[in-house]
Amino acid sequence: MVQMMEAWFLADVPALKAYFGPKFQEGKLPKNNSIESISKDDIESSFTASVQDCPKKTYKKGRDSFEILGKIDPQLVAEKSRHAQRFLDHLKQLMEAGSHG
Repeated sequence: MVQMMEAWFLADVPALKAYFGPKFQEGKLPKNNSIESISKDDIESSFTASVQDCPKKTYKKGRDSFEILGKIDPQLVAEKSRHAQRFLDHLKQLMEAGSHG
């Protein structure tokens, strides 16, 4: 399981760049393809470093998180998180069951 939802954001760096703008420093993000194994401290420090030159200057969970969550590609997240893939599969099953009832 991911340490925090922001780990999911790391699976879709283009969405982060689109949100924070051209000064977003993606090179400061963890290079780990297994987003489930990235520690909370590493995620928080990398977000702080990657947005420092952006207009917003900081990442704030309440201000930014839900908007970014709505912009990331769930399939990219599922490719880097087996738990996310299981979650998406479960949602699909629920939707299919609901459409038959």
